[in-house]
Amino acid sequence: GEDTSERLDKMVSSAKGQWVLRWLLYTRVSCEIAVPIAEVVVGNIAPAFTIVVHDPDDTFFGPEHAETIYGWAGQPKALWWIPKGGHGTDILTVAFADRVLEEVARRLVASTTR
Repeated sequence: GEDTSERLDKMVSSAKGQWVLRWLLYTRVSCEIAVPIAEVVVGNIAPAFTIVVHDPDDTFFGPEHAETIYGWAGQPKALWWIPKGGHGTDILTVAFADRVLEEVARRLVASTTR
C-alpha cells in the first residue's frame, strides 16, 4: 500500500486535500512546497548516529512505520520502542531527555577511546 509520504503528497497536492487540511485542520498548504523524500533524508543522516523512537501503540503510525525508517537509516543507528510514550512531542519527557543524553555521552566516550 501507500506509505505515509505518498499519502501526504496526495493530500497537499490536490485541491480536495488542501480543502480538508484548511477546513478541518486549519492548515494552509502551498502547492509550491516540495516534500522531501523521507528515505533520502534519513539515509543521509549517517555517519551521524540516528535514533528512531516510536511508541508501538501510536495511533497515527504503526510499528512498521518506525521499522521502515530504521531500515532507511545508515549505521550507526538504533530503534527505541517507548511503550505508552505517545505521539510526537508527547514522548519528550525529562526521563527521555536523560536517556538520550546518556546515549550521546556513552557514544562520545566510546569514539574517543578507539
